Amino acid sequence: MPHLSRRHLVLTGLAAPALALPAAARDRAPEVYAELGVAIDGSDPVAYFDGTGPVMGEDHGLMWRGATWYFASHANAARFEADPKAYAPQFGGYCAYAAARGYLAPTVPEARTLHQGRLYLNASLRARALWLSDIEGNIAGGRANWPAILGLRPADQRDRPLRRPQGAGRRGPVKTATGGRGAARRDLRPLADGLCHGRKSEGGPPARKPGHRAPEPPRPIGRQVSPSSPGPPSCAPAPSADRAWPSRAHP
Repeated sequence: MPHLSRRHLVLTGLAAPALALPAAARDRAPEVYAELGVAIDGSDPVAYFDGTGPVMGEDHGLMWRGATWYFASHANAARFEADPKAYAPQFGGYCAYAAARGYLAPTVPEARTLHQGRLYLNASLRARALWLSDIEGNIAGGRANWPAILGLRPADQRDRPLRRPQGAGRRGPVKTATGGRGAARRDLRPLADGLCHGRKSEGGPPARKPGHRAPEPPRPIGRQVSPSSPGPPSCAPAPSADRAWPSRAHP
């Protein structure tokens, strides 16, 4: 397996010209949601199943489905390599609530749920609360829309061999490039309840007042399909400077 540094992987991905891809491929969303090519913001997917929640991966990395996955230990990397589908988040790591409504939305590592041995992520704790209100219905809706919302047919989702990128030194929290696509910083820490797009609070969760608005769903990115079940519109507030999401334009 080729040994690639994380820096090489990121720079190569940014430099790859879009015109080198066939038109059909350019119109597809990535199979895995990964900022700058890193899945789950660098969190160890296997650690979720050990009851430890989001744990930042170190330099134990694997390439799978076009994304780099990092792990807190060689043992966790080996478990993932043996059966990636058992540990990777469902719906490619995109927001499970949005997938049920027929569109793609980004996710944060903290808004996670383990249900019947599967990992599901959401765009925020607010979106997670909406998703939890009807878990089975939302899972069924997401599966009905998947993978059409990626622009893929089921036959297009073929597993490719895993590769091992070689990192250089201990990894810290994943940071995006300043001023570039998806420019933002997201440290691995719990989000305040009721915030959308991963925005941080000042001094803890805001107090709930009588008549407060119901939770709002996540902001969509990429293509949309006719939802299998109707849902409310996307989040009205735009992302703050603390959280700038890349968007995909389609004709």
